[in-house]
Amino acid sequence: MLPVVVHEALIRSFSFYGEGGIHEGMSHGQQLYKLVESYKMPARLQAYALGCDLSNQGHRTVITVSDRKYKVWLELRSQALIKTAKDVLK
Repeated sequence: MLPVVVHEALIRSFSFYGEGGIHEGMSHGQQLYKLVESYKMPARLQAYALGCDLSNQGHRTVITVSDRKYKVWLELRSQALIKTAKDVLK
């Protein structure tokens, strides 16, 4: 399974409180997502690798693209299943 890749202009971003802090979130379609990791343009392959790893584990994943960065998002329901993106890469 591959992550969905969309332009950042096509999402709705928001902030929310959870786990003792403020987090960046977004909605795409009917799903809510939490930001996992943000990468500058030269790290495009790292963003895609993380997105693929999360998707291959069965998590609904979105990668957003803008003029300056790539962001990897994990569906909030999936977020409860893993603690951090670094757990995926171990």
